[in-house]
Amino acid sequence: MDWVQPVAAIENGLFDVIHGLDYGRVAMVGEKKWQEWAAKLISPVKKKGVRYFDLAEKEQAMKWVRERE
Repeated sequence: MDWVQPVAAIENGLFDVIHGLDYGRVAMVGEKKWQEWAAKLISPVKKKGVRYFDLAEKEQAMKWVRERE
């Protein structure tokens, strides 16, 4: 898989382990099905969760991030 960069994946993973509980909600905005799956996969390990939004929903994504629980 040419698009996979192992070093970047490791850095992302380490960042999440170290800082994952430091921030609240995470809105993932994209246009690919794998991005939606990734958001669902990582949501349980984030303090406030990760939610996927399509590009057309980016305003909703910002609103969701700013909402109080």
